Amino acid sequence: MEGETASSVKQQITIHHTRVLPDLDKNIVSGNSLIGYDFTDGELELDKEQRKEIQRQINPFEWKVAFPQIFRQGKFDVVIGNPPYVNLVNIEQAQRDYFQKTFKTCKNKSDLYSFFIEKSLDLIKSENSKFGFIIPHTWLATESFELFRKLLIDKGFIEEISEMGFKVFEDAIVSTVVLICSNNNSSITIKNRNFIQKVKVPYKVIKANNYIIDLDWSLVKQKLYDKIEENTVHLEKIISFSRGIKTSDDTRFVLASKKNSDCFKIYRGRNIKAHQINWDKEWIWYRPDLMKQKVGCLPHSKQFFEVPEKLVTQRVNSSMQLLVAYDAAKNYFLDTVNVSRYSSWDKKHSLKFICGLLNSKLINYWYCNKYKMPTIGLYELHSVPVHPIDFENKNDKKIHDDIVKLVDTLISKNQEIKSISQSDEISNFKNKISYNQSNIDDLVYQLYNLTAEEISIIEQSNEGS
Repeated sequence: MEGETASSVKQQITIHHTRVLPDLDKNIVSGNSLIGYDFTDGELELDKEQRKEIQRQINPFEWKVAFPQIFRQGKFDVVIGNPPYVNLVNIEQAQRDYFQKTFKTCKNKSDLYSFFIEKSLDLIKSENSKFGFIIPHTWLATESFELFRKLLIDKGFIEEISEMGFKVFEDAIVSTVVLICSNNNSSITIKNRNFIQKVKVPYKVIKANNYIIDLDWSLVKQKLYDKIEENTVHLEKIISFSRGIKTSDDTRFVLASKKNSDCFKIYRGRNIKAHQINWDKEWIWYRPDLMKQKVGCLPHSKQFFEVPEKLVTQRVNSSMQLLVAYDAAKNYFLDTVNVSRYSSWDKKHSLKFICGLLNSKLINYWYCNKYKMPTIGLYELHSVPVHPIDFENKNDKKIHDDIVKLVDTLISKNQEIKSISQSDEISNFKNKISYNQSNIDDLVYQLYNLTAEEISIIEQSNEGS
């Protein structure tokens, strides 16, 4: 107690027959709170000393043993925390196996912070209890955390989410949120970083949106999402994608010059823009047999890349928008690029039509608002709602063919502008590119049957981005 002397504290203890503050010695404990004593269960080949060594390294923690009185009284009233942000792929194999066996929400790209929250559900009382954590925002929309979101929503645990944005912690650049959970909720209160309420999102809306949580949700936006998704199919029904080459050692296989006939031009995500591909004069020494000598590579095959035509997208993009280009030069791409699978392509729809669609304002409005993630994951990309063309319908076919022609023009103009040096001519070309892109946007609005009011929402959103 601030300002108290030893004698005054002693006097209060004598008067009230109790300590001024409770003794916390038994309440402060240390251990790996995600791993229990069952970590070595089933490891019959381990001797006593080996088990002791594992126990020393892992430092497992058994909550019921550490807090027997708390558990006799029905568990904790409140749990708070700032858990570590560690992707599952960066955890050593034995612990990874344990987490996959122990936690219902564990998937290949899960993160430790979700396990801490799942663990907290088992630690709080069933009534009048709460827990709060500050965690990255990555769980709100990505496939890796789908089971995690379902667990929280289906059991009515999420009470509120407050957006904290970037740089809450000096050493962490990730955008964060404060998650508050309690029992028996039917909606989520969304707050800004000053903890002022913005909106309440009903659980039924989140469930209808494949358990994706949109912190900027509104009824107007929801109606527009529904309109965009009406009578569509997921992109993967028309064409699917894979990540490009993961060499396992770029310093060995990515070169500044061509050394032999096994070398090919290579492109990274940063080389991909809307309707254009720019080469940084890099080569890949394409030897899948040597790449496979290290674990974790994804070399693909020559047949995967050397196809008549394909689409490529940036895979990491801080603007969070789709940037898609058309490739007919049989180029090779690293794993910062998503590459279309030629064998999956429904060839009724031109790839140039799909390219125009994915670069459109409408699709980017839908995508950026749904996912808000700088990584363009395959699950998210494959979920893009595509209005399939009815080629028996003259209007549909005309829109398809007109978009193809405009994309052809954009590809050509973006190539020509590279050889122009005069600023006024460059400006003229950029105006032509913008004009053609605007025409594609108008055709996409027609295809999705949007009203002038709905188009205005998208256009205003684009102006503010």
